Amino acid sequence: MSVEPSTHDDAVEGVLHYLSNYISTRGRQASRMHPPIAMVVGEIVWMQMAHMRQVLEKLKTFAPDRIRVADALTGVDDVRRRAVLSHTDQNAVVYEVIDRQDQAKSGRVVDMAIHDTRTLFRSLNAPLETVVQLVQHWSYWDLSDAADLFHFDKNARRVAAIQSSAIPDEMRKRYRTAMRLRSENSLSDDDIFKFELVLMNQIVTRFVQKRKDEESYITIICRDELPAAATNQEIMKTARHLMALDALEDESKDLDPAMHDYFARAMHMDHDMVTREKMIEFAKRNVAEAKRTLKQVLGEDRNLGDPYDYKDAQATKLKERFAEICGRFSFGSDYLPGATLPPQGSAMETS
Repeated sequence: MSVEPSTHDDAVEGVLHYLSNYISTRGRQASRMHPPIAMVVGEIVWMQMAHMRQVLEKLKTFAPDRIRVADALTGVDDVRRRAVLSHTDQNAVVYEVIDRQDQAKSGRVVDMAIHDTRTLFRSLNAPLETVVQLVQHWSYWDLSDAADLFHFDKNARRVAAIQSSAIPDEMRKRYRTAMRLRSENSLSDDDIFKFELVLMNQIVTRFVQKRKDEESYITIICRDELPAAATNQEIMKTARHLMALDALEDESKDLDPAMHDYFARAMHMDHDMVTREKMIEFAKRNVAEAKRTLKQVLGEDRNLGDPYDYKDAQATKLKERFAEICGRFSFGSDYLPGATLPPQGSAMETS
């Protein structure tokens, strides 16, 4: 049996959303380590994301069905998901995401000097080929986690939707099939919610486990901007000096007495000796000094916090989100990460 591609691109767009976020974060990490990368990585990432859209939309054959890569990655059939992420399965996408070396390609293709993204950038500048390979590896490393995050979001939305209204008979029938229940078996709303929590449990548990098994070189190191960072403070200080200078240079308005007093104190002069011209000169010196300080602070990168494991932090938030969803049900604590339940069927992929 053949299944046509889904007319809904939620899975493709959802996976790309999280994948783009991961790669942007990795790009910032790489730019901190080697600043020249920042000049070229943006366009390489753009091209790679366009390519990843094509990969996610491709059909793979899982007899007797043909399934899009995005749907296989975000569906409940773990066999399909592992096949797509495998290095050896016929449905694996690894060499669709990462360009093979020239010697691994057929002679007919290699005869063409430019035959993939890697060789395109090599023709522009040889070192760029390495950056292309780096971005492609990022895409493959993060593909599974991006799919898991979208899959969790999809299930969370479905739980919220069926909580807010009656479950239609057609959907109840699909749940019955997915849960392998006979027609004579009862199926309550709570049974359906428990089934959904099982699926979400599996996603969270898998995401958390991957953090424990992840090699250190794959880890995304993130540094967040501090809320009271030196950069922010210097920007605001420069802005205040510029506003004061603008106010002083507007001769159509009388001097604000409070501003006059402020400049007299700042300039260590008697109030009567402080003229508008002297205040303007002083304000210009303040603006120039503030700009020099801001440039120095930006160059020293003092506005970033301590490094941390980005995906590990995501795992913590994912567990918190799942605990909040479980908290809506009296039986929810039984389904928190760590609970084990029997494997489920794959029929819910069409729901």
